[in-house]
Amino acid sequence: MVEKVLKGTGGALVNFKDFVDGDFIVHSGDVLADIKLRDIVDFHRTHKPVATIVMIRHNGTKFRIGKDNRIDKVYAHDATPYTYAGIGVFSERVFSFFPQQDVFSIVDVFRNIIKEGETLMGLPAVIQWHNINSHYNYWKIHHDVLCGQTVLEGLAHDSPVYIARSSDVRTDALKGFVSIGENCRVARGVCLENTIVLPGTELTEGKYCNALICGASRITVT
Repeated sequence: MVEKVLKGTGGALVNFKDFVDGDFIVHSGDVLADIKLRDIVDFHRTHKPVATIVMIRHNGTKFRIGKDNRIDKVYAHDATPYTYAGIGVFSERVFSFFPQQDVFSIVDVFRNIIKEGETLMGLPAVIQWHNINSHYNYWKIHHDVLCGQTVLEGLAHDSPVYIARSSDVRTDALKGFVSIGENCRVARGVCLENTIVLPGTELTEGKYCNALICGASRITVT
């Protein structure tokens, strides 16, 4: 679903309210992690809180985890090491804690759960976690996976160059790491170095380094 107006990390969930029947998993689309979701689901079903969220040591809004994994406070500063990883299991009861407004953060929902004396649980996790929320981070995760610096199940690759089978690549001037998506056409003489070519792109000429290429758009990553 594409929002005409961005509703925030909490408001976006309203779009799915009519499709929910029971517990459901929330996993931010710009997060890549090697977490085992089954463990989170099992914990949530055992304890039956309003929500169970995965906590990591990272920058962001901070949460205090009290007795028995119960989150009892949300901070706006670094009072604790834990922040929300963008991954969790929610009861359908969570919708009753949504603010009466169109745009809001999921953190607003968490605060309301705590304020009402209901149970919000946090599971600290030591995992590989990547927030792909910028052009650079998108480029960097491709670099790390293709160059073997990050190993994630199902994403292992034995070469720094990935070319989708449906793509026609005539050039052999591929340096560093290169990722070429589905249905691309890359002519002889094109030079690609540390560059990602997104699906459906055609390149007839040019030299590209540290770039993201999508159709006619060219973004240099620095």
